[in-house]
Amino acid sequence: MNIQHRNLAESETSQDTIVEMSLSTAQRILPWLSVIVVGLGVFREVYVAAFGMDTMLQGIRHFALDAENTVAAWYSSHLMSASALALLGCGLLARKSANKMAGNWFLLAAIFICLSLDESASFHEEVSSRLQGLLDTGGIFYFAWVIPGSIFVAAVGLYFLPFLFKLQRSTALSFVLAGGMFVGGAIGMELIGGALAEGTEIRGWQYYLAATIEETLEIAGLTLFLWALLDYLKNQTALWAFR
Repeated sequence: MNIQHRNLAESETSQDTIVEMSLSTAQRILPWLSVIVVGLGVFREVYVAAFGMDTMLQGIRHFALDAENTVAAWYSSHLMSASALALLGCGLLARKSANKMAGNWFLLAAIFICLSLDESASFHEEVSSRLQGLLDTGGIFYFAWVIPGSIFVAAVGLYFLPFLFKLQRSTALSFVLAGGMFVGGAIGMELIGGALAEGTEIRGWQYYLAATIEETLEIAGLTLFLWALLDYLKNQTALWAFR
């Protein structure tokens, strides 16, 4: 019987070690993937500014940062989906240890699934179009979705504030920094982009610079958030192995 218990314990320890190694590998690869995606997007903007689109490399539009159905949009959506899975894992670990924060993890997972869907299907673009016609918005609110978007961000931030204080300081700080970068890009730079885009059929370099900064901040924020989640999961797995 003791041998069986020992073998079971060794098997569980081995599985935990494999999980930790997999999470560590993902942490190392993740930033480089984001650098590649952003780098390709920046290269595309520089190339188009220098040579235009009427070249043999017309397919380079798929690397655009400020467009739908592109590599950057696909990658951002997958970062959100991966974050949702990681948040689900955090929730399951919390529930396993009877931690009251499990519900917060699950709610965050649901939010990130919705964000991933929106990134892929561009629901916010439809909302923006309808609000713009309804409210006759302009200037920084030219992209009208930022109005309900800002309200949603404020509500989510206030709701999860107590949750952040219960986390380890390094994890909480990473989440706050990641959220600041993402919101600064998605809403902050979108406000600037709206002011630059209003009333212009042909958008200038200032708009594309703002759009590039916007998408870069979004991807950087998502990357840091997922990295912090993987680090949290790795530490929690180590704690369970120790127990």
